[in-house]
Amino acid sequence: MLIVIAYCLISLVPIANIIVGSVYVDKCSIDTRIPIWLIVNGAFGLLVNIYIISYNLYLICKKNKRQRQSKIARVLCCCPTMLVETFLVVWFVCGNVWVFQVRDTVRIDEKSADLSTYCHSTCYLFAFWMIIVTWILVALVALLCILFCCVCISDCLKNGPPAEASA
Repeated sequence: MLIVIAYCLISLVPIANIIVGSVYVDKCSIDTRIPIWLIVNGAFGLLVNIYIISYNLYLICKKNKRQRQSKIARVLCCCPTMLVETFLVVWFVCGNVWVFQVRDTVRIDEKSADLSTYCHSTCYLFAFWMIIVTWILVALVALLCILFCCVCISDCLKNGPPAEASA
C-alpha cells in the first residue's frame, strides 16, 4: 500500500509537466518543442504511474483473496510499462537536446527585442530543472547500486558464498 501512496505523490510531477507545458505552449518561440516535450513527458509519465498504481492495487486485492498470479500474467502486465518507459527514455534524451541546445541563446525576459529567441521563464526553467533533477536522481540511483554491489562483494569475500549457493 505504501508503494501506491508513493506513486500517487510522484504523479504530481507529471501533472505539473502537463500544466506548465499546456499553459506556455505558445510562449516559447525559440523552440516550440520544449512545451510539447513537457506535455508529452507528463502524459506518458502519468500513464506509467497510473498503470503501476492500478497493478499494485490489483496485487493487493489478489493477496487479500489469497490468489496467485501466473507468470504469463505478470509478463503481460509488465510489457506495456516497459514499452512506455523505453519511449520516455528516448523522449528524455530529445528534451535534453532541445532544452540545452538553446541554453546560451534563450531569452526569458519578455521585453527582449528579439522574440525569436524568447521562451517564457517558467516554461524554460521548469523544463531545464526537470532535466537537471532527473540526472541527479539517475546519478544517485547509480551510486546506490554501485554501493550495494560493493557491500555484497565485500560480504561474499569476507564470509564466502551464501549457504544455499554452495549446496
